[in-house]
Amino acid sequence: MSDAAPDLADHFEKAADWARAIKYLRLAGDRAGKRYAHRDATVLLQQALGLADKLSDADRAATETEILETLEYHRELSRATIFKLANSLPAKKEPSRHTYLSAPVVRNMIAGAD
Repeated sequence: MSDAAPDLADHFEKAADWARAIKYLRLAGDRAGKRYAHRDATVLLQQALGLADKLSDADRAATETEILETLEYHRELSRATIFKLANSLPAKKEPSRHTYLSAPVVRNMIAGAD
């Protein structure tokens, strides 16, 4: 089922069934996270968060809170992965470690500007 989640999310979004679209985006995000694709999970969850604006007031607050918590979890794992990779470089490669951490894409990921 989770392999079809992105397609189902797209289908329900086109049908303006926001709750189901969000459900399947979150499921796809979970699957991405289990594959350690935290950046992909973040993109899917940001899309779900955007759709949450279309929910009724009663449903929106709880849904946004849950998505934001999950989103922060994946952002933290992304940052941890970057630091672990950078710190695994041999000490004699210090300039490479610095270069890696100072690359614009990595700086943005660390800062949470996905």
